[in-house]
Amino acid sequence: MSSLFRHAFEAVKDANLVLEIVDARFASFMRNAEMEQFLHRKKIPFIIVLNKMDLLHGKNPASDEFKREQIDSIPICCVPKKNINRLRSLIFSRLEKGGKIAVIGYPNAGKSSVINALSGRHAAPTSRQAGFTRGKSFVKLREDVYLIDTPGVIPIAEHDSFKLMLFNAKSVNQLKDIEQLAMELLEWLPTHDYWKDWLLRTYGLVVSGDGDEQLEILSRAWNKMRRGGVPDTHATAIKLIQDWQQGISPRQE
Repeated sequence: MSSLFRHAFEAVKDANLVLEIVDARFASFMRNAEMEQFLHRKKIPFIIVLNKMDLLHGKNPASDEFKREQIDSIPICCVPKKNINRLRSLIFSRLEKGGKIAVIGYPNAGKSSVINALSGRHAAPTSRQAGFTRGKSFVKLREDVYLIDTPGVIPIAEHDSFKLMLFNAKSVNQLKDIEQLAMELLEWLPTHDYWKDWLLRTYGLVVSGDGDEQLEILSRAWNKMRRGGVPDTHATAIKLIQDWQQGISPRQE
């Protein structure tokens, strides 16, 4: 067990309530099944907090999933603040006698931003860099209620590099096979209703073909070429993934 996972696991064991923070645009992807199973076994209540709901423009594609499973969930936005008071009221209703709340989630899910919004002050540092929070820390929410900020944790069984790249659980400098991941991203975008026009919205470009062909088209469009007019698909892949991750993780969200 890594030291980061141990910090989060110890915080959860000591908690009276757990907030699992997910990016609303990737809610199903970002749920930590291992941790949820542990919480169910130990009968520790938890709430799934759908962060960055403003970016879905009022849609909540995960709501039916949570209703079926009878899991408490709440959509919020940290900047500008939306539903923060609702979340705070829900927390206090679960902790009438006070207690500790562990805040968990993948790297870059926005845990520290949620803590800052709940506490009303800059109590936890935030960063675009995945894995920025390194150890647990305590933030007072009320005289008898404390939030426990934990490092972003990737589940032990999680080996899907594309998924980890997709919602910036791993940054470009932490990933391998950059070109392959970029091609997978280009092929995935058209399959998702919310993201299918991302290239057009971001670059004003419409490309077609398989991932390899699209990557070459982008290389030419961005003038990323090697000697002899060969597309520099590696440099293009780095730019694409960096733009994607920065675009889905703007500061202060």
